[in-house]
Amino acid sequence: MSKRNASQRIPRAKGIDMATVYSPKECGKKARHLILPDFNQRIVDEFDAIARTRDSNDEVKEMAHAVNTLVQCLDDFGDKSIMMAATNLEKELDQAIWRRFDTKMTYSLPDFGRRQHYIEILLGDFRCEASALTEACDLLEGCSFADMEQIVLKAKRKAIIERQPLLKSHIKDSYDEYKPDLAKI
Repeated sequence: MSKRNASQRIPRAKGIDMATVYSPKECGKKARHLILPDFNQRIVDEFDAIARTRDSNDEVKEMAHAVNTLVQCLDDFGDKSIMMAATNLEKELDQAIWRRFDTKMTYSLPDFGRRQHYIEILLGDFRCEASALTEACDLLEGCSFADMEQIVLKAKRKAIIERQPLLKSHIKDSYDEYKPDLAKI
């Protein structure tokens, strides 16, 4: 991330609503810039940042203008192009947005086996307490892959700082500090 675009990305990364950082006009321009350039394919991650429902009471009413602009841009996107959008907050997207997409793909949370496999990948050859992997798999039930990655990497940093193998306590402490929002998923 360059200094130039850091100011545009940091508010969303910190969980700050775009409406508190950008004016509705700026949000509309950003939506138009994201959707309409001459490309045959477009992938937008964190789509909820620009496509939240216009009915929401917690949003600034002017944000409806940005969503209206986005809907218009999606209508103008063209039938010879591919538009993909990703969000963790599908229930917060405006229904008019959903109608602009032909296909919806839903990914479920990882089961025990997938958690174990992913944690093994994250750990690699990192030294671990014998029961740390099983403990992590149990504790991280209900977490997304992104949440698991953050928690495991934080636990590894703790182990490195303490010059110890990864312990169950590192994983538990990292989980408690990270506080994954399991209710939103």
